[in-house]
Amino acid sequence: MHRSLQAVTFDCWSTLIVSVDGERPHARRVHALEVIAEVHDGNTNQLAAERALSRAWALHWERWSAGLPSDARSIARTALEQLGVSEDSAVEPLVTELARAVGPDDIRALPGARSLLEGLAELGIRLALICDTG
Repeated sequence: MHRSLQAVTFDCWSTLIVSVDGERPHARRVHALEVIAEVHDGNTNQLAAERALSRAWALHWERWSAGLPSDARSIARTALEQLGVSEDSAVEPLVTELARAVGPDDIRALPGARSLLEGLAELGIRLALICDTG
């Protein structure tokens, strides 16, 4: 039996889009962690926030590479715990700020990505863009 292509899924990062400058979003994330930890009486300064976020990110990649679940909430919780913040009420605000750290000026489409998506859409093929990051 012959079936025609009905839908295509794409992972966004490094398939359709890439970061232009990873330093700006990283600095925004560190600052957000520092501010939120301070509001929740965490032991923090810029260097401590930088280290905590780096450790949380490294753990995220270890888990992800091993096929284990890890997401922005895991990163936020781990980073906050590194700074002595264990309140659940601190996690969601940090998750929001981690996602907001990447703005439109921080990413660009890879060459050909737009024309590929437009071409598939013109053929009536349903598209799903998948991204497990902000």
